[in-house]
Amino acid sequence: MKDFTPTDEQMQEAIARQDGMAVKLEELQARREITLARVCMMIEQLKPLVEELNGGSLDESMTKDEVRADAIEKWFDPNFREKLKKELFSNTFFVESNKSYAEWERLSIEYAAEFAKYIEMINEDRDKLFSPRYKDCLDRLADDGWFLYFMQTPDFPIELIDNPKVVEILTENFIATAPHQYDNILNMSSHDNHLTEAKLTDFEEALKCFYLGAFRSCARTLFAILEHEHRSFSNLQGITRGAERAKAINDNLSSVKIDYYTECWEKIDKRYKAMNASAKTRDKSIINRHELMHGQYDMIVTATDCVKLFHMYTSMKEMSHFLQNIYEVADIANDYMKLFLEVYKRGGKK
Repeated sequence: MKDFTPTDEQMQEAIARQDGMAVKLEELQARREITLARVCMMIEQLKPLVEELNGGSLDESMTKDEVRADAIEKWFDPNFREKLKKELFSNTFFVESNKSYAEWERLSIEYAAEFAKYIEMINEDRDKLFSPRYKDCLDRLADDGWFLYFMQTPDFPIELIDNPKVVEILTENFIATAPHQYDNILNMSSHDNHLTEAKLTDFEEALKCFYLGAFRSCARTLFAILEHEHRSFSNLQGITRGAERAKAINDNLSSVKIDYYTECWEKIDKRYKAMNASAKTRDKSIINRHELMHGQYDMIVTATDCVKLFHMYTSMKEMSHFLQNIYEVADIANDYMKLFLEVYKRGGKK
């Protein structure tokens, strides 16, 4: 394929289009969260009524199976069933919560459809704007631990990344732009999520350590954040081994069938494993998580090592965000298809 350089007009058009769709998705997501919060609030308001109908406060020590068995027993009591229907259907909170839940489902389907369009658009733009030479440069940099796969447009001019002094250029660029570059991460809403708040605090501390020249402390913190993102990326719950998570990520990306993400992940996965290798097998030219976290103070950590970790996190975060949205979209689409098939089976087809 012939090499090319996108024009400024093409770049600006793509950025405006992507930003516009991103804003639309953020607005839809905000409306979904507000609507779901309203549903939860109304359900909470129903708790006294449910306890009254239940003949006392709900037993929170009951297991899920016990709660189900108790509900089935009550439902087959005609008096209880009729009383429950009468009380609930005349209750404002119950009626409004059902309306709000229906609105949440509508917004969820709309969000799923728009997210699919967004991913298609990003992939088309990457094909149009990233030349073969540019992609080769990104892959060569990745082999040396520089991950710039988070870019949705070729923001670094080719003359800078295909340059003998690329390491110095990328390090200096990070030092000059990082506070602004990570505004969107540091300004994330976290008041309702302790885990998110703790991670944001760690990320901010990593940046502070970097600018203070405390590179070892910066790298330690970034390794913790990277491991958390690795876990989120895999969608596995609880304590899992790195190899288990890597396999889950591979399987999930394979099912999505988007070559760009699969190819990027292969590079990231290879480096991530190298950074987590044992003392016997590790490459001494690569920063090692185990030695750094477990008191091996003979390891020298440089500003460049830290910048590579920041970029690795950003690329992993971008891909993780994509996959986590895919998981959610898949759940929404699956529920929608179940509903469609149920209507179809009941003769609702045209």
